[in-house]
Amino acid sequence: MANKEIVIVATGMVTSVGFNSEQTAANVRAKVSRYYTIPFLNCREKPHTVAVVARDALGELPEPI
Repeated sequence: MANKEIVIVATGMVTSVGFNSEQTAANVRAKVSRYYTIPFLNCREKPHTVAVVARDALGELPEPI
C-alpha cells in the first residue's frame, strides 16, 4: 500500500495583511483586517469592498503595469 503522508516543505503568499505566509497567519490570528470601500459602485449601486496589497510587496513589475 502506498504511503499517504503529505509533507509541506514551503509556503508562500502575498496578501493585504502580510508579505508572506507567517505575517499573514499572524495578522489573521490577531484579527487584523485591511478591507476598504472604494467610491466605485457595483451593479446594485453598492460600493465595492477591496483588500489592497501594498505596492512594495509586489517586487519589480514591468513599467506598463
